[in-house]
Amino acid sequence: MLQQRSTYLVTFMGAVMLLAAGCGDRLPPAGEAQSVPQQEQSDTEPATASTTERDAAASETFIDGDAELMFPNQTVEDWAQWGSHVVQVDVVGEKKLLDRATDAGPYNLIPRDVVVDVTNVLWSNPNAITGVTPGEPLTLYTYPGYAQFDDGTEKPAMTEGEARMEIGASYVVVLMDDHQDGEQYLAPMRTMAIDDAGTVLVNKADAPGTTSIKLAALPQSIDSAKVENVVAKPGESVAERWVRYMGLED
Repeated sequence: MLQQRSTYLVTFMGAVMLLAAGCGDRLPPAGEAQSVPQQEQSDTEPATASTTERDAAASETFIDGDAELMFPNQTVEDWAQWGSHVVQVDVVGEKKLLDRATDAGPYNLIPRDVVVDVTNVLWSNPNAITGVTPGEPLTLYTYPGYAQFDDGTEKPAMTEGEARMEIGASYVVVLMDDHQDGEQYLAPMRTMAIDDAGTVLVNKADAPGTTSIKLAALPQSIDSAKVENVVAKPGESVAERWVRYMGLED
């Protein structure tokens, strides 16, 4: 199974911190990592959740509103500029990473590895370094996955504005090339829920609000975006690509 790692993206004002801390799941995205005592990582769980269970879980999800983005990631123009692939996935399991929990004051934020099966490659950047194929299993590092409070209670957690991947559901995920510790890989850039009509909600680039795009129409929508792709270079992290794009290299 190809191990994928997530990029935790912050505003450019925080880019120096990002470069210092690392960009991906090898280091916690924010704060100093603290292990949660007297607990062990859970085993990967099978896909069992029903739609009703997912809706109930979503209503009780803790929203982390402190995360800000270095890379804009909410429009088809953003995906055309920074993305490597757009894929449809089925979530088949997850594993809490308790030893990577970060102290956020009154609670700990716990990341997780989300296990998915790629069911469809909707779009690929011809300049992508790392490939992906239908039927390929991926493990996507996501942060935060859970919030654990001082009283010992715990809730599913997600970044504000993102869809939280739940076991048994399908999602559209935008992937981007990244590089850490000598390994080239794909990191999730954006995750979107798929509605019953087979569409995803996408922010408009030139006006407030969102628009619904059918999955079959996504490739044309991305290819028709009038933006210049910031081509990934082998061995270059996404933070380094941003610095290059901004013209801030030493």
